[in-house]
Amino acid sequence: MSITLITAAPGAGKTIFAVWNIIKPAVEADRVVYTAGIPELKLPAISLSYSQVKRWADRELVEVENPSGIPIPDDEKPSRLQNITEGALIVIDEVQYLWPASGSREPGEDIKYLTKHRHHGLEFVLITQAPQLIHKNVLAVVDKHIHMLSDWHGRKRYEWPEYCATVRATSSKLKAVSQRYELPKEAYGLYRSASMHITQKRRKPLMAYVVPIAFFALIYTGFTFKDRFLDSKSSESPKVVKDEQKTDDPHLSQQKLTSAPVTTVTTVARPVTLALVSDQIDWSKVGACVATQAKCICYGKSAERLVVPPETCRKAVSSGWPGQETKV
Repeated sequence: MSITLITAAPGAGKTIFAVWNIIKPAVEADRVVYTAGIPELKLPAISLSYSQVKRWADRELVEVENPSGIPIPDDEKPSRLQNITEGALIVIDEVQYLWPASGSREPGEDIKYLTKHRHHGLEFVLITQAPQLIHKNVLAVVDKHIHMLSDWHGRKRYEWPEYCATVRATSSKLKAVSQRYELPKEAYGLYRSASMHITQKRRKPLMAYVVPIAFFALIYTGFTFKDRFLDSKSSESPKVVKDEQKTDDPHLSQQKLTSAPVTTVTTVARPVTLALVSDQIDWSKVGACVATQAKCICYGKSAERLVVPPETCRKAVSSGWPGQETKV
């Protein structure tokens, strides 16, 4: 048995949630259900006024045998409720009208006896807009607090094992058990929620549009930057073509080779043997090899860049390679 507090802003669906998820299952389990503040409920429940609920704690003592003969104090003697069936469910909507926050004023027996509601197997469900609206002594015995939120992206409920005074605080929401929920259409015909139904129009916040656009813009910018970066890196590579068949002017070819930044063009004056360079390279495709302090690159007969290990490239620059054309 428990005392459950359900809070939500007007129109968020707190009453219909209680009707569908609490009252309906209790009725189906053949449990006696009392309600207050829920007009024209179409489920078999006993409707009470707030003044009638205020007398829920009226009780009479039950005579029991006392073999010890020791007097039993009246507040410890077994009692039986006079107006409420033992083991019943009591659901009170707009509970702030029954037990309003009243400062330090002495609470009545209907509030004080809530501490012993378990002795009679009772379960209370209290519904209001905010916990600050009801008496502090009632809040003190709440052992489950459900707060409901309805916004532009759906309904969500938060649950704490005791009443939470700051339901809107982020820190409180992080401590709660949260989940999304939907109310079936059949639930809306089980009671009259209001004499006039107003559909609330909820506008999406600007960030709901900005975040997806920014995400795709970031992806597009990343790919564009990557392409430009690769293009700039490829344009920085030295282009040296040593293929005398490309031009009829040998002086022009020599001028192109000497214009490359800090490059070394090999001139071989001695015969080349396979022992000096690796035989894993198809040297017949090599047109030129250029070495700088930072790197060494070999190019093909059509000035294309070849995949040659730097160490092998430098050996080719210093010692030549098989089939290399010797400049005179």
